[in-house]
Amino acid sequence: MPRSRSYLGEPFSMKRSISFRGCLSLILVAACTLSPAFAGIFGTVRGIVHDSQHRPVSSAHLELHAKLSDWKRDATTDDDGKFQIDAVPAGDYTIHVSHEGFREFSADLTVIADSAPLRHFPLELAGVTERVEVSENSQTVDTTSSTSQVTLSRDAIESTPGASRANSLAIYELLGDVNMMNTELEKYQEVTTEEILTTSQQIFDQNNSSTLYYYSNN
Repeated sequence: MPRSRSYLGEPFSMKRSISFRGCLSLILVAACTLSPAFAGIFGTVRGIVHDSQHRPVSSAHLELHAKLSDWKRDATTDDDGKFQIDAVPAGDYTIHVSHEGFREFSADLTVIADSAPLRHFPLELAGVTERVEVSENSQTVDTTSSTSQVTLSRDAIESTPGASRANSLAIYELLGDVNMMNTELEKYQEVTTEEILTTSQQIFDQNNSSTLYYYSNN
C-alpha cells in the first residue's frame, strides 16, 4: 500500500513541474518577440542649428510637433549648436526653431523607426528696424527775398562743421561719402577768377547794402 501511494503521487508532481516550465517559456518567447517590435516604432531627431556663416547657435529653442496627434517635445541647443530628442514615434512632424536676433525657422520632417540622421537647421539674422522722427516748428519764409538773416556767436562760428579738418571729415561722413575729404582741395582749385568776380558783383550790390549814420550829441 505505501508503495502504491508513492506511485500515484509522482504524476501529480511532474504535472506541476511541466506547467511552471511551460509558463516561463511562454513569457520568455513573448518578451523576445515584443521587444524588437516595441523598439522598432521609435526614432531619434537630432541636428545642429547654425547661422548663415555655418557658426553654431547655442541656446536655440526647438519645438517638435506631430502632424497627426498632439504629441510634442521641446529641446535647447548646447554650446556647439547640437540637440537630440530620443524616443520619437515614427511619423511626420513639424519642427520650429527660434532664437533672439534670428528669424524663426520651420521645416517638415519624417521620423523613421530605428534611425537618427543628423539634420542641419540654418537661421538667418533678423532685419534691423530703425525709426527716426523729426519734429520742428514751422517758420515763416519771406518769399520776396533770396537772403536769410542768421545771427551767430563767435563760439558758434568756431564750432561750425568745416572750421577744422576734423569737422570737415565729420560733415562728409554725414553726407555719406568720406572720400569727398580727399577732393576738397581740388574743388577749391576748380573755382575760376571769373566765377569769383561774378559772384562778388551779385553779393556786393548797392541795393543789398546798408548805410549807417552817426550823429553827434551836439
